[in-house]
Amino acid sequence: MTGLRRVGVLGLAVLSAGLAHLCQRTIDADRMASQQQLLRDTVPSGPVLRVASSGFHVLTADVLWIRTVLAFGETLGQAEAKEGQWTAWLEGSLLAVVELDPTWRTPYQWGGLMLEVSESPEGALQLYTLATERFPEDYRFWFSLGMVQYLSFSDPQAASESVARAAECPGAPEWYAMAALAYGSERDTEEASILYLRAQLDQTGDPELRASIEERIQRLDHQRLVSRIQAVREELERQLGRPLSTIAELESVSGSRLPPDPMGAGWVVDLDAQICSQQIADEKAAQALKSARSLLTNTRIQAL
Repeated sequence: MTGLRRVGVLGLAVLSAGLAHLCQRTIDADRMASQQQLLRDTVPSGPVLRVASSGFHVLTADVLWIRTVLAFGETLGQAEAKEGQWTAWLEGSLLAVVELDPTWRTPYQWGGLMLEVSESPEGALQLYTLATERFPEDYRFWFSLGMVQYLSFSDPQAASESVARAAECPGAPEWYAMAALAYGSERDTEEASILYLRAQLDQTGDPELRASIEERIQRLDHQRLVSRIQAVREELERQLGRPLSTIAELESVSGSRLPPDPMGAGWVVDLDAQICSQQIADEKAAQALKSARSLLTNTRIQAL
């Protein structure tokens, strides 16, 4: 009987330990979610942290940078990565880091890339602008600023000026001068942008960050090829005096196949009679459907 009691007590103890472990895991998950929500709701302020750190500015900047990098790694690839609340926190955190330690170059370069990937071009523009003011002889910051101005704000003139300034800095790659001319004349700008992104790709080993940069390179390469294909198509149509409405017809008349689609989906003629990747055509169709549904919904609401 004593043996049975011991077995029963041992079994109860094991069961209790298992339940306690399960409860702890549940509590930890809830606590982590609450902490992450609090983190998102509390946007860091550089001036406030500078006062609160009581002279330990560099140490506070180090801790905040580590916290930011870890939060970015956890969020990258998730649905919240492109939410306004998250990007506001990320932007505020990075600006606070450079407020606390203005001479630390790493947060400017990698922080700007984080903001670009998180679709916060305004934050990236602000961070790179600060970097050019504090490190006017560092060509990397001038060139990064130019890329944001061109890729995110479609401002080739500002991009040309920034890249030209980068080309004048000590140690700048020789092709920067050619890139400045390209942006100034708005010719071959995709090539210069691709070179920049490939340089960024060589400097990062994070798989998800690399995937995001590689996708941007594919889209720029696609844009570059579309421009060239369209120019050939327009010339052939001018010579024939009629439109070429299919890919097969274009290849037949030109006597050569189109180069491979950088997006990997294959070339098509979309609903606007433009040549593009099947992936781009699908995205445009989805966006058109979304816009049509939104318009229909607004019309119904106004009719009520």
